[in-house]
Amino acid sequence: MFSRHTSALSRRLVRWVALLSLIAIAGLIVAVIVGLLGTLQTVQRKLDDTATTAVRAFDQFLGGIESDLLATSDALSLSAGGTQATSDDVSKLLRHTLDRQFAIFELTLVNPQGQVLAQRRRVGGETGAAPTEQPWLAVVESDQVYVGPVDSEEFGVPFTDLAVRVTDEDGNFAATLLARVDLTTLWNTTIGLHVGKTGYVYVTDETGQLLAYRDLKLLQGDSRLENLISNTPQAIAQPGLDIYFGLGDQLVVASGVQLDVAPWFVIIEQPVGEALGAFLMQSMVFLAALTIVGVLVYNILRFTRYQIVSPLRLLHEGVDVFSQGNLESRIDIQTKDEFGTLATAFNAMATRLRETIDSLEERVAERTADLEATTSDLTARSTELEAANQRQAEINRQLEEAVRHSQRRAALLQASAQVSRAIAQIRDQDQLLLQVTQLISQHFDYYHTGVFLIDEAGRNAVLHAANSEGGQRMLARQHKLGVGSESIVGYVAAAGRPRIALDVGLDAIYFDNPDMPDTRSEMAVPLRIGDKIIGALDVQSTREAAFVEEDVTTLTALADQITIAIENARLFQQTQATLEEAKHMQRRYVQQEWSKFSREQPDLTYEYTLTGFTPTGDVRSPEAQEAWLTGELIVTDNASASPAPPRRAALAAPIKVRGEIIGVLDLQEIEGDSIWNDDQIALVQSVADQLGQALESARLFEETQRRARREALTRQITDRVRSKTEVDAMLQTAVRELAQALGAPRAFVRLAPEALAADDGQSALED
Repeated sequence: MFSRHTSALSRRLVRWVALLSLIAIAGLIVAVIVGLLGTLQTVQRKLDDTATTAVRAFDQFLGGIESDLLATSDALSLSAGGTQATSDDVSKLLRHTLDRQFAIFELTLVNPQGQVLAQRRRVGGETGAAPTEQPWLAVVESDQVYVGPVDSEEFGVPFTDLAVRVTDEDGNFAATLLARVDLTTLWNTTIGLHVGKTGYVYVTDETGQLLAYRDLKLLQGDSRLENLISNTPQAIAQPGLDIYFGLGDQLVVASGVQLDVAPWFVIIEQPVGEALGAFLMQSMVFLAALTIVGVLVYNILRFTRYQIVSPLRLLHEGVDVFSQGNLESRIDIQTKDEFGTLATAFNAMATRLRETIDSLEERVAERTADLEATTSDLTARSTELEAANQRQAEINRQLEEAVRHSQRRAALLQASAQVSRAIAQIRDQDQLLLQVTQLISQHFDYYHTGVFLIDEAGRNAVLHAANSEGGQRMLARQHKLGVGSESIVGYVAAAGRPRIALDVGLDAIYFDNPDMPDTRSEMAVPLRIGDKIIGALDVQSTREAAFVEEDVTTLTALADQITIAIENARLFQQTQATLEEAKHMQRRYVQQEWSKFSREQPDLTYEYTLTGFTPTGDVRSPEAQEAWLTGELIVTDNASASPAPPRRAALAAPIKVRGEIIGVLDLQEIEGDSIWNDDQIALVQSVADQLGQALESARLFEETQRRARREALTRQITDRVRSKTEVDAMLQTAVRELAQALGAPRAFVRLAPEALAADDGQSALED
């Protein structure tokens, strides 16, 4: 007994010393890891912010040009749809576009055969040179915006080509509007961005070809990232930081972002030494602290081993030897402390015991000899019989377990396959859960299978599907169990661990349910997404002790599949809701813009008769009113066999823009019996659809022109004010130009309210 206590004491001492030392070392290691993670997050945030700034500049720049080109293309299409457009009209449109977009160097209108229909340059006027190739043709024919590669060879500065299609009056592809865009200002701004002191930015296309970099030598020839850094822009643009040898032949941390309006990538690289400099200094401090802790731990362990553990071990070994009957042995501890005194006492006791035992051994020896022979024979036979019985029992157990395992595995595979098919085919969550409960009960012969989901408040687990009759009754009354309540489902929903009740009549956690009177065993496993518990899968059997630990593994696997199915169904519903919300916002935007447009121009209702066009005001026929309210094509005719008064033949088609009604095209037949045929109805519907698109394009073009005129007037007034050198002249010019532009009879400008109060308003300038 003493030796066991001594051994346990020595182990506890070593264990506590080692545990405290490991805690100190682990704390330092955790501090280093936390510091590293914090530094990496800071570096990634800086890189991502710089990349976002560069990408935003690119997207706004190219997006603005694309919008202007599309508006010009619509204007050219509208010109073609009316009277024959003259070359002066086309040239004027191109010149207006050049005035609006200072980054566009050249605009060219090219037909599909490669002939130049019109061309204007910011410098040099019209050139008339026809392009030898049309790489944009396939893209613009599909009604997409073409963005060409960056080219610096022709003018020595970076240029790229943007192209959009121009349609004829029937909406067919008629020509390409090609713009050559100067990227100099945006290029220099982007590659001039820095991260820290030595971080830099460069741009590539989707193939990894360098488009912009501070070292112009790398832009010459084949300068692909795969050849320079053995990496691709797509890989760098993945989430997270990349570490590799960058363009400056240094180990760098990098991040990348792809542009939205062009297939280009912005890459930011920063040397690792600069990015992680603060962390390296911090790591040196932690390393020094870790070294000091290691030395202290070593000295403590050494002292514990030689001054405490070793004497305890010697005492333990000596006592073990004494307990085995070797009383000739002695404990060799020469110290003057308590361990030495104890060893001396043990040695004296062993001497006295040895003397006593020697006197008893002679008397016991004779009696023992006879008993040993008999006992040895009986022991041998008993051992053989016991071994044979154990081998037979083990063989039987293994066979039963193998059969049961095979049956369970077959049922699990079949159920998993059918559950997987249900997940792939069924999107409705309630229907999916009902089929899953039926499949599980069918394959595993369960009395009841139910699926509980935790409500949004996280307080109750609500039954959502069940296969048994009692389960259907519980569904009808919206059965629910409190999370953490004294029920198997409540326990699993709170603890997140499986629970088995082998005899529900004796299990204290089981809650007697009158809807399940035949239940004798119950098991529930959690439904979890990551660390979040969303519900529980509950199965019940009419047999006692029907579940084993293997069933927990089986149902846990099925529960994971059910969780995936529930999450897929929820994501599908969320996606549908998001899509409907986006459509609603788009229709609301169109409705607001056209309502504003109608308020600004309220007299946009016209009637055409044989005498010509006449404005009618807001007067609508019954057919037009019905088409406006229903959004459907309304067709009536005056051919009727009934004695009722004949009706007018009318055809009213709503004019829609992105699903919103902005007007009605109303046709009225005054004389004769008329019936609208299918060709006429289809023609009117097609004209109404095209009219909606044309009106939307005209509104956008008018809005663009209005904005351009306002910007030109602002720039003109600003230039005239800046041409003055004196404050009085600047103020007088400002109020005069604003008064003339706005048609105001009087205009004032006032500065320095204190001065106005002092000289009773004499410092105000009036025009």
